[in-house]
Formats: sequence, C-alpha cells, structure tokens
Amino acid sequence: MTFAFIYGLGEYIWMNWINPPKSGEEIRREQIQTWAKSIVNYENRFEVEMTEFYNLVDLLDRRDLTEAEFSRLQTCQQNVLAISKEARNLKVPSKVSNTQLLIIDYYTKAYDAIYNFNQGVTYYDSYYINKASFAASEAERIGENANNQFKKLMDEFNIACTEINFCE
Repeated sequence: MTFAFIYGLGEYIWMNWINPPKSGEEIRREQIQTWAKSIVNYENRFEVEMTEFYNLVDLLDRRDLTEAEFSRLQTCQQNVLAISKEARNLKVPSKVSNTQLLIIDYYTKAYDAIYNFNQGVTYYDSYYINKASFAASEAERIGENANNQFKKLMDEFNIACTEINFCE
C-alpha cells in the first residue's frame, strides 16, 4: 500500500510540477514553430535556386548560355517546382493557413518566371521573356507580403529568429 501511494505521489509530482501538461497555447506555439522551421528550410533552398537563376540571367545578358548553363537553368526550374510541391504538402496549423497559401503562391510565381524564361531562351521568343518578367514581379510582390505575414506570426507567438534559424 505504501509503495502504491509513494509511486502515485511521485507520478503526480512529475506530471504536475516537473513536467506539467501544456496549455493549448503552448501546443499551438510549438506547432507554429515546427511549421516555421520547415518554411525557413524551404526559403533557404529557394534562395539558393533563385540566386543561381539570377546569375544565369546575368550571364545571358552578356552571351549565350552554354549547354551546361542551360542545364543548370532547367535544374533551377525543377528544384523550385519541388520546393513548391513540398510546401503544398506540408501540414499546417489553421492559424497559418493564409500565410502558407501566400508562400505557395510565391513559389509558384517564381516557378512561372523561371519556366517562361526557360521557354524564351529555348525558342528565342520575347513573349515568354515578357511573361517571365511579369511573373517575377508578381512573385516579388507576393513574396514580400508573405514575408511580412510570416514575421507577424513569429511576433504574435513570440518565436525568436534564433529558434527557427531565420535571423537576417
């Protein structure tokens, strides 16, 4: 009997004082923090691809792309599409769904820009280059809006940039 009482008391102390149950707000914060870490991962990968893309665009201003460079352009296109699909498949807390949709739209517009640029280079067609330019402008606008909403969520849930490796 004494053992059961001591065991029960020990469990009570562990559950309520040492490891108390988490509130709904703490659980929601953890879910949003986990989501934010995924978004930061996508953003880091996306930034690498877009840097490569813009480097190739700069090269094309000076000369035609080599086969290897054109292949890198296609790889950028495929990688941005993959990031967009991964973000689309990410399970998100309902509180962040609007921001998530903006982020997906941002990646999709960036993909459109790269795709149309790729088509313009392939077919030497300024129509596609103009479409690429428009898509890039839209991606920029949507990305800025998504970034602002992302930062607001981080502030709302007191998630520091160091917690999600997103310090600028």
